Amino acid sequence: MRPRLVPTDGIGWIYIMMTPSDYNRVKIGITKNNPLQRLRELKTGDPYLAVEAAYLIQNGTGFTTSCIESFIHSYFSDVRIHFLADEERENVPSEWFKMHSQESSLLVEEALKKMGFNITSSGCYLDSLTNVASRYYESELVDEVSNFDFDYSSHLN
Repeated sequence: MRPRLVPTDGIGWIYIMMTPSDYNRVKIGITKNNPLQRLRELKTGDPYLAVEAAYLIQNGTGFTTSCIESFIHSYFSDVRIHFLADEERENVPSEWFKMHSQESSLLVEEALKKMGFNITSSGCYLDSLTNVASRYYESELVDEVSNFDFDYSSHLN
């Protein structure tokens, strides 16, 4: 089993989820826990939902995950999907966007870079960089911790 490389000072995740029922629609959201836990919660509405990519936002960015999510949602406002509200029948913005799932991670990374983030690969923590977002794919999240605690003792030998 490979060691868990999630740093102890991560503040949360920005995730992209997609559904094979419509490859031109993705959900962009945030979670404090491993995105696979969030995926399990959302699968009740769509059993085929999958994580396209997730970005661990490391501490020291000066941003909250909510602030980052709001920026990304605004950045893609022209392709944001709106739902009808039940009572007032007015458009309500959702966390779903009209973009192809294969392009979504590149587009989200473009938005993160506009905010000044450096994108690294999974498990890569660079003290020399500020505003680090580490990209993980679904298969890489399986072995990662669900919160930001790391037990170094199991990897000392």
